Amino acid sequence: LSDNKERFSEYFTPLPYNSGYFMCIDLLKNIDGDELRRLLIEKFNTGTIYIRGVLRIAYSAVAESKLEQLFENVYEACKELEASKK
Repeated sequence: LSDNKERFSEYFTPLPYNSGYFMCIDLLKNIDGDELRRLLIEKFNTGTIYIRGVLRIAYSAVAESKLEQLFENVYEACKELEASKK
């Protein structure tokens, strides 16, 4: 994930966490979190929770080999939402 940190930071940034189960990311560029959550589940088959202004990801339920794809899905969905607002 660190290889894509700069690219991903265009749309989101991880919040500090110490859990082995969940992490939250702060959405940037006025991305609507609920729209993002719905797009992720409908188009990218990626379930998340949007609450209190952050997207919560249960990465403990994701195989290590799929973690990069998880964050790539979030990135692509953010890009798509931003493009749809133009």
